[in-house]
Amino acid sequence: MELKFSGAKRTDDFVIRLGDQDIFRSECFKYLGSIVQKDGGIDKDVTHRIR
Repeated sequence: MELKFSGAKRTDDFVIRLGDQDIFRSECFKYLGSIVQKDGGIDKDVTHRIR
C-alpha cells in the first residue's frame, strides 16, 4: 500500500479480510478475459492470448 499524504513513500503488505476469507495483494489478475498487471504491462496478457 502506498500512502501519498506526505512526500515519503510507505509500502506495506496487507490483507483485506472479506468475511472469513483473506484476500492478498497480487501482481496480476484476470478481468473479463484479460490479464491486468500491477505495472501496467501487457506481456502476460499477450502470452495468455497466444496460448
